[in-house]
Amino acid sequence: MSDEHFAEVIQFPGAKATPDDLRVAIRELEQRRAPSVASDEATITAFPGTTDDAGLLQDAENALVRALARSPKSVVEAHQLLQRDYETLGEGDRQQIIQRMLELGYLDDARLAAQLRDGRFARKQLSRSAMERELRSRGIENSAIELALANIDGDDEYERALELARDRARRSRSLDYDTAYRRIHGYLARRGFGGETASRAIRAALNDEE
Repeated sequence: MSDEHFAEVIQFPGAKATPDDLRVAIRELEQRRAPSVASDEATITAFPGTTDDAGLLQDAENALVRALARSPKSVVEAHQLLQRDYETLGEGDRQQIIQRMLELGYLDDARLAAQLRDGRFARKQLSRSAMERELRSRGIENSAIELALANIDGDDEYERALELARDRARRSRSLDYDTAYRRIHGYLARRGFGGETASRAIRAALNDEE
């Protein structure tokens, strides 16, 4: 189906949309209305998985842009949103809307993975494995995950675990060694740190407090 069946969205330089870009796009989209089709005009042929309802397509695209302006989403999450809210759209329609968002830079799994790594994941002080699990749960493609986490190695993991363990060890001075060890271990496990990395970090942190 040609682009004329979709609401026009302004393409920004570099095709990398910022939140302000998205807000501008929303205003532009809301000012547009799907063109009416006179009854005597030629009938548009609908291909499998597509629709000739220009108004429905415009509504779906507008809704996705608004959702992306509220919070970034992965390609899979965007597709799921269209499936949930616009059940009558065909698969071809959804794919074409998603492709438009990719071309405009509104959807970018690699960028989203990096934002989560440096933002929410950093604030939660997650391990690499925990980051990977969360990214996969959002449907982010493997190549984007690998790119985002490529620079996190074993030494980085240990240093992060040690920092967390030391903080907890300072708060556990009134506890005996075994109790403190168990509590710190549970704390690290909830952030995805386990095995020898967690054990080394806890031992070092508790020894520092002795």
